Amino acid sequence: MMGWTILNVRLLIVPSQRFFTNQILTYLQNFSLVILPLFLEPPQIEGPLVSVQVSFFNRGGLAIGIWLSHKVLDGASLTTFIKSWAAICRRDPGHLFSPDLNVASSLFPPLQFPLEVVKLPYQNRNVIKRTFVFHSSKIAELKAKAASERVSPPSRVEAVMALIWKCAVTASRSNTRTFKPFALYQPVNLRKRIISENSMGNLFRMLVAQIGDEEIQLPILVDQLKTKLREATKLFEEKIQGDEASSSIFGFHKEVGELHLKGDDIDVYFFASWCKFPLCEVDFGWGKPCWVSIPLGAVKNCVVLLDTEEGEGIEAWVTLREEDMALFEHDQELLKFASVSCSPLA
Repeated sequence: MMGWTILNVRLLIVPSQRFFTNQILTYLQNFSLVILPLFLEPPQIEGPLVSVQVSFFNRGGLAIGIWLSHKVLDGASLTTFIKSWAAICRRDPGHLFSPDLNVASSLFPPLQFPLEVVKLPYQNRNVIKRTFVFHSSKIAELKAKAASERVSPPSRVEAVMALIWKCAVTASRSNTRTFKPFALYQPVNLRKRIISENSMGNLFRMLVAQIGDEEIQLPILVDQLKTKLREATKLFEEKIQGDEASSSIFGFHKEVGELHLKGDDIDVYFFASWCKFPLCEVDFGWGKPCWVSIPLGAVKNCVVLLDTEEGEGIEAWVTLREEDMALFEHDQELLKFASVSCSPLA
């Protein structure tokens, strides 16, 4: 069994563009800044389930850092928690959320599994982080390129995921001079497909897609993502009708753990989409944030996608090995659709 142990969100709230002082810009550009601990080895996790730090800037504006144990909530539940917290601060009872705390325990009762914890390398040396912005017009072009007679037009998230996956694997293969298999895993929210949006807890399962040692093409990767999502959803819908929902979820996570146990025989990439989570709409009473981030630790082959401020573009936070990033960030296919953002607000 394996998984992330911490959820971490940063919200930057600035009254207007004229308040962008050197202090704020320095804060934004310091990608290695750790407001609160990001990743801890599972046996060492202690302390509060939730921690919050608020940083005030000299001439106005503030940043809110939120650290929460993944034992309690997933990304969707964390978003709901933040929205309700903000509504309380605004004294706005009309936007308070009524959580459903029962569905998770009823669908997934505690079970005893004979499993061994898979310790992942949460911290890797020589890892580089970069942010790439995909504007909505470029995403439309990318979606058209990723479609084919066999593959229906992908969603914007599927299109961006496939392109980043393709370019990252190309960089890795160029550096290692091998054509080893590669895989992607991504948490998929169960609420939209199976259960109520009001459900709280960890209600997701892993989507796992793998490709062999063949040449990679964008439509093939999109087809893999769509096929695996369709197959996994169908399987889970069948299991949830009986008493096998928990074992089904465990099976998806076990598959991810087995991938990591293969070591250097396969390239494994983790993707998480926070798109459509309305964190940009959160208002504590000071106005909506001008920037939202999901800080990443020094973990290689990790990608987090968020909505841009206008809502239709995508901001991708990417961590790769230093030698892979050197090729990835100059990949002409990637740069045709994305721009490298040196500052989160660029």
